[in-house]
Amino acid sequence: MLCLEMAEKEDPVELDEIGNRVLLLYAMDELEDYGSLDKWKIQKTCFFAQRDAQAKRIKGTNYQFFKWKDGPMSAGIVEDLDIFNATGLVQLHKNRVHESVTDEGKKLVSEMKPFIEADENRTVVDHLEGWIHQLGPFTGRQLRDMSHRCEVPYRGSIAPIDEIQDGTPLLNLIRPRDVSYDLAIPREWIPTLSLTFSFRYPEIKQVLTAPFRGRDLQKWSDVFGSE
Repeated sequence: MLCLEMAEKEDPVELDEIGNRVLLLYAMDELEDYGSLDKWKIQKTCFFAQRDAQAKRIKGTNYQFFKWKDGPMSAGIVEDLDIFNATGLVQLHKNRVHESVTDEGKKLVSEMKPFIEADENRTVVDHLEGWIHQLGPFTGRQLRDMSHRCEVPYRGSIAPIDEIQDGTPLLNLIRPRDVSYDLAIPREWIPTLSLTFSFRYPEIKQVLTAPFRGRDLQKWSDVFGSE
């Protein structure tokens, strides 16, 4: 993995996105211990875990979920999976029927584990792992059906998700004032993860790892820009 110098100041939105991707990739790696992955298993595990986490003032993954025909779904997770696929961390198979963490993705998770599983992150990680162990044995289709029966607040009452209109928000982003436990990411990891979780990562990696030759100067300029 490429290591970069630390930025002077981190963007809170970018930090939130990095935290999501760290926990999503970690969760996918753990879920694979129970068998194959698909879009429903990933989406529903994150939904159930995040919903419970917010009630306990824990900021685990922080995606916005809406109700669609397959139950609660997050466009943010779809986008992050596309990034993982583009950067070689995850392989998305046809129609997302099966998804898998690649060797490169597993290597990154292994490298991140010392800080993910550090004492200061135990509340966040233990909560996520609890839901992974609880839902891991189920198939994606089973979790999709379970999510349809899940009851959530709706129009001043409580209703099963399958009775709620498509496009309705089901789970919003947790507000900073409602967070008691958050994932702590070491500052020295932030620029590296910002690059690794980027659609441009394969192009930048190719440039940085190739032997430098004078005629490659234009290629470096195209990738990194110039003053």
